[in-house]
Amino acid sequence: MLKLRKVFKQIIGFGASGIIGTVCNLMVTIILHEIFSIEVRGAYLFGLLTAVLVNFYLCRNLIFQSKGNMWRQLFAYVLSSFLFRGLEYGAFLLQEMTINLPYVLAILLIQATSFLLKFFYYRELVFTRIR
Repeated sequence: MLKLRKVFKQIIGFGASGIIGTVCNLMVTIILHEIFSIEVRGAYLFGLLTAVLVNFYLCRNLIFQSKGNMWRQLFAYVLSSFLFRGLEYGAFLLQEMTINLPYVLAILLIQATSFLLKFFYYRELVFTRIR
């Protein structure tokens, strides 16, 4: 029961980190574009990179409390983050060509599935530590 409670707490933290990352992405994009007049595509790229790094920090240090090799984890995290995004897009296209759910429902289902897959992937493979 104690282990289940810990996993639940980590899932909540992981969800919160996603919200924080989204806010960071949005704020960096807005600040760079509106204040510094950086073209929106470039501003969004910096916002996305900021979100990935903030989420990495939160996952490594607060959510999973990993003591593993930071550089190995950063590489694995960044690579897998972009691969998951690609898989999400591929899943959306596949469902559109086959079952063709209403797009909002499809996005919500894909994002929820991806959230859980990412959580367990990061927990068990990226941020593992000697237990």
